[in-house]
Amino acid sequence: MLEDFQKHKNLLELREIIGNALNEQSNDEFALRKFTIRLIQQFHLHNFDYQEILIESALRAKSKIESGQHILSITAYFRQIVLNVIREYSRKEKRNYQLHQKLSYFSEEEDPAKNLYCVTPKIQVQLERVWQELESKYQMIVYKRAVEGYTFKEIAKELFEQGLEPACDQRVVNNIRQHYYHSLRRLRNQIDNL
Repeated sequence: MLEDFQKHKNLLELREIIGNALNEQSNDEFALRKFTIRLIQQFHLHNFDYQEILIESALRAKSKIESGQHILSITAYFRQIVLNVIREYSRKEKRNYQLHQKLSYFSEEEDPAKNLYCVTPKIQVQLERVWQELESKYQMIVYKRAVEGYTFKEIAKELFEQGLEPACDQRVVNNIRQHYYHSLRRLRNQIDNL
């Protein structure tokens, strides 16, 4: 009973904080809007709107409150969630930018003889054979991490949703990390032997 009252109180307080921050005409008493905009600028996330960040943060805070987590100060807790969401988006942006840089290195206009990473049809067949030797679960882990830029936690969640993992906890995340590095080592060793 007391827990339900605390959850309800926290949810109402969260709703009020979010409403004030999202409503541009209202007085943002906790300066949450300014805080979010400053972090967006600080992390160079200019293609994100502060409202998008606040809504994502509100959804995460709501799920934590509903799960029964006791929160003393909703405002401080919510500011921390905003910071974590922005950090996460920043990491994803950096990964995507780095991937874009790597892929832009291989332009079609370049002379293949100058490109050190030119893959002949024979090598391509061997690479495909080496890739096919990996189990499909490990292929997915390597692909999601190296190509799509997923975190190990995101991969664990996806494997759990597909029924390939029994749970989505830190132990599974650590196992996925080990599988990823083991698979990369295995691929490198087999490629070096080509």
